[in-house]
Amino acid sequence: EVSTQNAGSIKNRFRNEDINEKVGTTSLLNSIKKPNIKWFAHITRLPTDSEPQREMLLRNNGYKAKRCAKGGPQR
Repeated sequence: EVSTQNAGSIKNRFRNEDINEKVGTTSLLNSIKKPNIKWFAHITRLPTDSEPQREMLLRNNGYKAKRCAKGGPQR
């Protein structure tokens, strides 16, 4: 016989945002996004002819960098 946990009705559940606000923490998703946003801002401040800026523009236009075959590069 398999028992299941009953979380109660939807009215009794707490939202993650409410818990984070009461405890004074940030969500994991926000913790992950913050460095990505800082990096993006850094790249956009670079000159347009710089390597990272060109790579970002190419990737946004659908270009994917070539990857090594499975197992790593050939020697």
